[in-house]
Amino acid sequence: MSATKHVTLSTTHSVFRSLQESLKENLTKLPVNAPPHLKNGLLAAHRKLSDYFNKFDDSPYYVWASLLDPRISYDGLKADYVNDDELSNHVDTCKASLKDHFHMYYVQPIENSLRVAVTDNSTASRFGSPQKFDFMARYKLR
Repeated sequence: MSATKHVTLSTTHSVFRSLQESLKENLTKLPVNAPPHLKNGLLAAHRKLSDYFNKFDDSPYYVWASLLDPRISYDGLKADYVNDDELSNHVDTCKASLKDHFHMYYVQPIENSLRVAVTDNSTASRFGSPQKFDFMARYKLR
């Protein structure tokens, strides 16, 4: 359980994007005569953040969390990537995969939910607990 009032996985995305933008902005504002080690350090930091940010693509959960977080949402991600077609397309792909995942693992066809609700008449499971019953299954027909 998180100690915050907001989800935290999606916060990772916004922290990385904000840090990258800040580094990029600071690099462009450096004077021409800035010490090379300062420029190289900022470039290395930006590159390191980019490497970690790209590792997020290995798992869809970061983008899914951002899509579902009302503070970020699909529109926020699309606005974040308005100048990057590849990342914008990645958001669309992740949104579609989230929808597929939801339908595959969480949405039961009406027939299955009715069959579970109607065919199991036992009132106790093998552990002695009352059998779960889907009282709302009847409304899924409509």
